[in-house]
Amino acid sequence: MGGNRLEPRDVRALLQLGHELHELPADPARRRKHLLDSLCRLVGADFAQGVVAHVNPATGRHDLLSAVQAGDPSKADGPSVAGNPIPELTLFTRRAAAVARKQAAVEAAKRWRSIPAFGDGRRIEHCIISPNLGAGDFVLAGVALHRAAGTRRGFLPRHRLLVGLIHGEMGWLYQPDLALVSPAVLALTHRQQQTLHSLLAGHGEKQIAREMNLSPHTIHHYVKVLYKHFHVTSRSELLARWVHE
Repeated sequence: MGGNRLEPRDVRALLQLGHELHELPADPARRRKHLLDSLCRLVGADFAQGVVAHVNPATGRHDLLSAVQAGDPSKADGPSVAGNPIPELTLFTRRAAAVARKQAAVEAAKRWRSIPAFGDGRRIEHCIISPNLGAGDFVLAGVALHRAAGTRRGFLPRHRLLVGLIHGEMGWLYQPDLALVSPAVLALTHRQQQTLHSLLAGHGEKQIAREMNLSPHTIHHYVKVLYKHFHVTSRSELLARWVHE
């Protein structure tokens, strides 16, 4: 078949991937990592990265909520990407924020909207956006797939279609991030928000303490504050507010 349309194997891959993601434990970071690993395999990419950001369409300000990568970053297309695997959202926010500003006045539905893939022949970039309900801001979820720098093999139009379809249909993976910019979360201090984000990524208290360069006692205090703030008594109850089977 031609390279500008999906093939039966692509449809099977999409169905299989959706099944696999639902079967995984309810861990957003693990599910997104599996998504990137699968996209690399399906389109023959050497490296992939994904970011989720909160963007204010009026001001263009953006805050990184989460980041994940798959494959070998040393094979990323271009020295700036290879040297900085998660390049502070520069892959997505400028173009996506422009689209968000245009849609802000008319976008009221809770569904995710897809921005078509863009990029050169060796790099696929794709982004989906959703309104932050009640605030008028947006959550952006972007993925970028790369082939080794210097390769002569470009991605086919079919690969772009496949990435766009899969990522557009997997918007449910990013629903937990809508809650992370809710008034209840934004009322927390910056350190408490960082602790919550790390907990949702599956990190333990000792690991969070190392990442934030704080004592385990301080992190344990933050966790207790989070329990009280969200009226829960355990980590599993806290995670259940955002992560569903």
